[in-house]
Amino acid sequence: APETAGEYEIRYITGGSRSILASQAIMVRAAEASVTAADTVAAGAPLVVEWTGPGNTRDYVAIAPKGSSDRKYLSYKYTNKPGPRTLTAPEEPGEYEVRYVTGREHKVIARRPLQVTAVTASVSGPPEAVAGSQVEVSWTGPNNKRDYVTVAAKGAPDSKYLKYKYTGKGGPEKLILPEDPGQYEYRYVTARRTVLARAPLTVTRATASLEAEASAPPASTVEVTWKGPANPRDYIAIAKKGAPDKSYLHYRYAQGANPVRVKTPKEPGEYELRYVTGQKKYVLARKPLKVE
Repeated sequence: APETAGEYEIRYITGGSRSILASQAIMVRAAEASVTAADTVAAGAPLVVEWTGPGNTRDYVAIAPKGSSDRKYLSYKYTNKPGPRTLTAPEEPGEYEVRYVTGREHKVIARRPLQVTAVTASVSGPPEAVAGSQVEVSWTGPNNKRDYVTVAAKGAPDSKYLKYKYTGKGGPEKLILPEDPGQYEYRYVTARRTVLARAPLTVTRATASLEAEASAPPASTVEVTWKGPANPRDYIAIAKKGAPDKSYLHYRYAQGANPVRVKTPKEPGEYELRYVTGQKKYVLARKPLKVE
């Protein structure tokens, strides 16, 4: 049926000349609907909406800015099944409406006012840490679905992030820092990429060193004493001399044992022992090794 109430006809029409062979008058009544929800909700929080209405194909309940066109919406759920719907409130505080909207002509047939209130947050972590290390981050905030804490380069757009953890389970959480030294920020970010809180972070350069015999037999092992950040997945490797930094033949992770024993290649030749970072595979230290 049309979504606009009024007098209509049902018609039988021929396929060729489009002649009307039969008709039947029909009155289309206006659809009725209602929406019920809380008067206020925190920015970004879930909002439960109770509704009554025709539940026609693609009808939906929605949140829209007050005074906006009937077709405007920010969050919506279809009404194809009975029961309340949970919508997500906008992240910008202000005056909005909860609406029941028809699926074809997008007519609002029920509405009620909604006030979205501002939220606050805080975030904190060590003000200085070594590149690639793991730090503990604490926060307060709304903890809405898909909110997260992260580290981002200072001055980067709000949508940019490096490692992150969702806030839904509460904190604190551990984050792995970038391996490039510089100025960064801890951030509390909403699901729609609004930064609610930030705190400064200086990432300092990581250093490492290696000690081992200058030579070792083929297909044996060499004992390597190392110093380094021992960040997650850092490793001690043997690689062909001059090979790319990401290349290796044998390796041992740099967490736990020190010294470590690393296998030597079967082929004699000039090689390197390397301390390599776990994320970007930066070589922090290298030492020549002759396999003979």
